[in-house]
Amino acid sequence: MKAKIKDFKTNKMSGNEKLLLFIYLGIFFFVAASIAYSQAHVNTFPTYVNPPDEHARYLVPKFIYTYNRIPSGFDEAVRIPMYGNSYAVFNVFPYIIMALFMKVAGLFGAGEAGLLIAARMACVCMGTVMAYFVYKIAGKIFNRPEVKWLFSFAVMFWPQHLFLHTYVNTDSMAMMSSAIIIYAMLLIYEKGFSFKRSLLLAIGLTCCLLSYYNAYAFVLYAVILCIAYFYKKNDKGVSGLSDAKGSNSKAGHYYDYKDALKWAGIIIGLVLIGTGWWYIHNAVLYDGDLFGFRINDTLKHTYGAPEIVNYVSIKDSGKTIFQMLFDGDCLYWYRISFIALFGSMSIYARGYIYLAYMVFIVLGLVLYLIFISWKNLKMTFRKVVFHICNIMAIVTPVCLSFYYSYTMDYQPQGRYLMPMLLPLMYYVVKGYEKAMVKIGKNEKFVRLFTYVIMAGLMAMMLFMVYHCAFPYYMEYGLVM
Repeated sequence: MKAKIKDFKTNKMSGNEKLLLFIYLGIFFFVAASIAYSQAHVNTFPTYVNPPDEHARYLVPKFIYTYNRIPSGFDEAVRIPMYGNSYAVFNVFPYIIMALFMKVAGLFGAGEAGLLIAARMACVCMGTVMAYFVYKIAGKIFNRPEVKWLFSFAVMFWPQHLFLHTYVNTDSMAMMSSAIIIYAMLLIYEKGFSFKRSLLLAIGLTCCLLSYYNAYAFVLYAVILCIAYFYKKNDKGVSGLSDAKGSNSKAGHYYDYKDALKWAGIIIGLVLIGTGWWYIHNAVLYDGDLFGFRINDTLKHTYGAPEIVNYVSIKDSGKTIFQMLFDGDCLYWYRISFIALFGSMSIYARGYIYLAYMVFIVLGLVLYLIFISWKNLKMTFRKVVFHICNIMAIVTPVCLSFYYSYTMDYQPQGRYLMPMLLPLMYYVVKGYEKAMVKIGKNEKFVRLFTYVIMAGLMAMMLFMVYHCAFPYYMEYGLVM
């Protein structure tokens, strides 16, 4: 995110602002919880209205709930039928949180359906936490209050993103962690490093490292920004490498190695405390396979069905990655599933809704490029780094997903691109803000137009959820 390095808003929230925040969080929680409750409680054939991979992922929190321990990939109870491998070899921290929710539900006598809903509600709560941090981010990077709300609603009520927070997965925690990391970095760039802000950053990094690999770009995002922070302007001619008060160093820039090492040590230490147990667990169980990729492949080849073991990737078939992307419908599936495909990519919105969302994104980006003052463009070193990190956070999940679909398992699904949503929406919403300020001189018009866009996004989301998806949930999904 591009930070307003010197002009952060620090005013406390008014009573009306607190009320609006409560309403915003309440709407998100209600809509997400209604989806979590209404989706299928058992497998439907062929998983028509079931969330993607939930039947396989749910095996892990159910095991933890039942046996009070973390499973290994060798436990048959968590092995995915036909595929032979298991999600237990990857990050299980989100599943531990889900199992705790299931324990609470179990105290009230919840049955099988109730336990599944409890696991889903863990993701709903993670989404609600993310919604709060998105709101806080918006307050730091946008000047106008109505634009702040447009950004918050655009991110949290983006249909596919909303859907991610309604079923058993690790994506929900990954998205939450990205918001925590960005907000922590904005606070650090505003007020400087402190233990409290370092702890917040460490929490975000820990949740990211223990959730979903597609979001790991935000770990690099934080590392680069932290390194850049200590490149400082030297106005007094005192060298950052010397403690001598009478140093004759020339004014300019220097690197504050002392503080950099101090805070790096604190943050790395906190992150190791939060994540070390998991990597030690994998290293011991899987012969040094920290991330679980090698053992996952071994399990697949040992227990998988022949059609799974003998699967030929697009790369191995002799095609190029460009053929994968452009010769078929690969980009079509990425595009529409990034916007909204519920169920197992089986419940669609209307064509004009996909078109409207695409126009919203493309037009916002075009407006951003048009209304930048290119002739008078002056950016500090820190702002340049922020933009580089934003672009990296957008491009990385796209490249990872393309690579995975090409070399391993062809899955052109927009949910794998979702980690780029926050930085992408920054540029989109910033484009509309710049355009409205330049074109609409009337303050009431600017405010009204912003609320119209927000209302349009909310109306399309509600239509997608309650008109397009819910009839299928009611007919094929909800089983009590």
